[in-house]
Amino acid sequence: MYNKINRWYIFVGVLCVFFSGGVSLAGEISLLYQGGLAGAIGNLSEGDFSRLKNAVKQSKMKNSEMLVVSCGSMLGPSAISYTDKGKGVVELMNQIGFDAMAPGPHDFFAGAENLLERAADADFPFILTNLHQSNASQTIGIPLDRLKPYSIIERGGKKIIIFGVICPAVAQDWPGWDKRVGLENPVESLDKYKQLALEADYVVLLSNMSFKDIVLLMKKLPWINAVIANPMAPDEVFIGESLDFGLKDGRRVCWTVPGNSLPGIVRIVKNGNDMIVSREASLKAENIEPDNEVNLKISEIENTAAQILSNKLQPLNSSESADLIKTVLDAVRVEMNAEIAILPPGLCRIKKIPEHPAEWDIRASFPFPDRAALMNIDGKTLLAVWKRRNDPLLGEWKIAFSGISESSGKVTVNGRPVNLSEKYRLATTEYIAQGGFGLFQPENSAIRKILVSDLLVNHFNKSSEKRKNEIDRISRKPAIKRKFSLGAAYNQLGFSDGAKNFQYRDPQALYTGSDIPGFVGMERIQRNFDFHFENIVESASSEWIAKIDSAYSTMNKMKLVDSWKSKIRYQKLASKRVWRPFADVDFAGTNLNPDIAGKKNPLFAISTFGFSRKFSDALSVFAGIGKIFRFSMDGRPQNTGTNIGYDYSSKIFRNIETSSAFSCFSSTGGSEVKTFDGYISLKFPIFKQLVVIAKQSVFGWKDETVSGIATRRETFTGLAYDFSLRRF
Repeated sequence: MYNKINRWYIFVGVLCVFFSGGVSLAGEISLLYQGGLAGAIGNLSEGDFSRLKNAVKQSKMKNSEMLVVSCGSMLGPSAISYTDKGKGVVELMNQIGFDAMAPGPHDFFAGAENLLERAADADFPFILTNLHQSNASQTIGIPLDRLKPYSIIERGGKKIIIFGVICPAVAQDWPGWDKRVGLENPVESLDKYKQLALEADYVVLLSNMSFKDIVLLMKKLPWINAVIANPMAPDEVFIGESLDFGLKDGRRVCWTVPGNSLPGIVRIVKNGNDMIVSREASLKAENIEPDNEVNLKISEIENTAAQILSNKLQPLNSSESADLIKTVLDAVRVEMNAEIAILPPGLCRIKKIPEHPAEWDIRASFPFPDRAALMNIDGKTLLAVWKRRNDPLLGEWKIAFSGISESSGKVTVNGRPVNLSEKYRLATTEYIAQGGFGLFQPENSAIRKILVSDLLVNHFNKSSEKRKNEIDRISRKPAIKRKFSLGAAYNQLGFSDGAKNFQYRDPQALYTGSDIPGFVGMERIQRNFDFHFENIVESASSEWIAKIDSAYSTMNKMKLVDSWKSKIRYQKLASKRVWRPFADVDFAGTNLNPDIAGKKNPLFAISTFGFSRKFSDALSVFAGIGKIFRFSMDGRPQNTGTNIGYDYSSKIFRNIETSSAFSCFSSTGGSEVKTFDGYISLKFPIFKQLVVIAKQSVFGWKDETVSGIATRRETFTGLAYDFSLRRF
């Protein structure tokens, strides 16, 4: 019954507050809160501090004991703070009348010394409770007492204690973070002041932590009455709105709204052990007049910054000026020499770059202190991120791409279908490379020294024609893929009965006259050393492939054969599965010396012109008109006929790679020849590039000199060093 009466008093008290014009009641405090403006103070930076000043004025007319607090990321980065390091923002916050601020991650954009200097300029305390004191005191040469672990403010006879925390993970992955500044576990840091907090009437936490971490912290520290927080993850902001959250015991998390210069309002009413934390409706800009005094100060600050960054860059063409996101993405891609660029459009602070830009316009478009990053991303990960580009949970940020597109369900990179196992060169920001938005696994080695904003200034210092040519070049630039393999094994050789016309029984004998490579010796086991090199040059529309395979075989300390096989192939490509032009020249031979009769070494080639088609990323087939050239015997006719075949390569059971190739040539009339050549192999990785290879090869030949088909079978099982590289 007692609790019901208490709750009734609170309910009546809240109604009285709402209908009394905002006059503060006993047992109640009200806060105006702000955060995340990142140095955007006026028209040039798309801010509105002048309305913020009058919003505070109007609110304090209704309740003079109201507190004005900020959970930080106020000083920068912006084109303004690029020039004055946040000094102008602090001057304006002094003029507006802030009572306390907890620095956010963006407030460290110009280093720890700069933040401490701004704290000295402020008429209100900078609060950072979980600063690693011992770590910072040894590495920063400015007195740390400018950052307070807490602040106690008395209003209306009530004592309010304010704390401020930043998520410790920020020290590892936040762009531009001063690595000399360490952060402790917030729960442990706050718990040191538990007794002090229990002696206060109200406890407010200003936070830069994720939603999940804040809720866990509030459950562990029940003496915190309310948390004011800047969003620290995409799912905490939905289409520009804040998602406030209330616990069962009446406590509440109130989020700032990114980019909204008007403050939020929260009221905390206590009666004994009962408490209500309520967030009032946001103020409307149309109901707040700009403050003339603040406007004058903003104009002074903006004019100074614009003058410092007034140097003119090269003119933009109409398409560059109209589409800011594409323009910035193309610039990043070109300057980083990457196939793909990824940026969140929300990072672009203005909507359009003027046709005749100054450095100011470029730095205003992308003010964040992110360094550029160049990542190597496999096709599977790339496709997963591509599918997330419009994920509602990313809110207004979303993800924008350059160099990748989708048509009829097929995703291509610069016109080439995405291969799941290949690595792609991707340019992005430091924040994303360190795991921001959960798009990629953190890759700190990808981060470069240059800032994205500096990179953009460099790009727009070039002429419009040069920029266009560089974008065209990067879009047409071929990818180069190289494969290298060196293997050793015991080989089992076997021959069909038809091969006897091409063999000599004694393996020590010299070559006996066949013009077909490989039909030398007898069935045997031999030691084999294999070398394979492959170079592929792939543009958006075509592909050149050059391969060479060489084998050195011995038995009983005696060299048997040193054979080689090489291939040059050209084929047109298309994102759609259609038949495209194809050309192939396949050479085979041996390096054995001529025999005592001076007969030539066996050497022949098969050339094919026709069409090929990819049925999947793993399987392609070809068919065309072919011709056999036999260079090892004078006077033998050349043979023309049809040549068909396939190539297949895929991964099975995670890391096991299977591949197979087969071709069949058949001529008609004159000297009829039929031949086939193919293999199937499995590769089992052992350690890094070391693999076990199991390979079965077969080669067959039929002409008028052979009764039946002469075949050579080869079983290769051994170890190989397998290395591949893709360059762009």
